[in-house]
Amino acid sequence: AQQSLKSAQDERLALEKEVSFLKRLIREGGGGILRVQDFRLSQTGNPNEFGYSFTVTQLIQDFGQSAGKVAITVAGKRDGKDQTLPLAKLPGSKPTSHKMKFQHFQNFEGQITLPENLDAENLIVEVKPSTKKLIPVTETFAWGAGD
Repeated sequence: AQQSLKSAQDERLALEKEVSFLKRLIREGGGGILRVQDFRLSQTGNPNEFGYSFTVTQLIQDFGQSAGKVAITVAGKRDGKDQTLPLAKLPGSKPTSHKMKFQHFQNFEGQITLPENLDAENLIVEVKPSTKKLIPVTETFAWGAGD
């Protein structure tokens, strides 16, 4: 019963998120909107290195080509203070940004190297489209989600 309830709650949350995306599409007068999904974060063999992967999909069928950039930022605490660091400021992380160009979906993956004194809390995926009428999207994932 617990597993069934959790499954139903997860499905409801996913549907609420999709309705939110579609309301935003209507409100902002766009022609297409993207969703970041299937996010995975896993530790590699080294304690401060993590692999990530996710998929960006077009929610509007037959929208056409979606192009732009995808930026990733790590948010956390360093010496008790909030820090937000793009991958370009995390040496050893690669790639530091992604190019996006697809019809229906595109898979992304890379590696994040954290400094010793950073306690990561969230990973922020920001989709910055260059295609007209495509609405930008930012998704935040709790550090450790999908591992």
